[in-house]
Amino acid sequence: DEDYHCNCLDNESQLTILHDNGMLPHFKDLADAIQLSDGIRRIDIDSIELHPSVLGILFQAMEGRLKSIDMCRVRFPGPDV
Repeated sequence: DEDYHCNCLDNESQLTILHDNGMLPHFKDLADAIQLSDGIRRIDIDSIELHPSVLGILFQAMEGRLKSIDMCRVRFPGPDV
């Protein structure tokens, strides 16, 4: 059984990517891939703004499936987070 490391949201040393509703389908695709995968055990999230809608999509998919989440320089906008 091999563990995989997902760094598709790792924007280290880049400008912070701000939230855009146009990206929601891509976050849903990533969540689907996490749920279908038997090997993704770690995900890196760096230099990105995570809106509550994105958090709901990703964290529901990640719960109980990942061993490690590395989050650096993540922005959480608004009072609802």
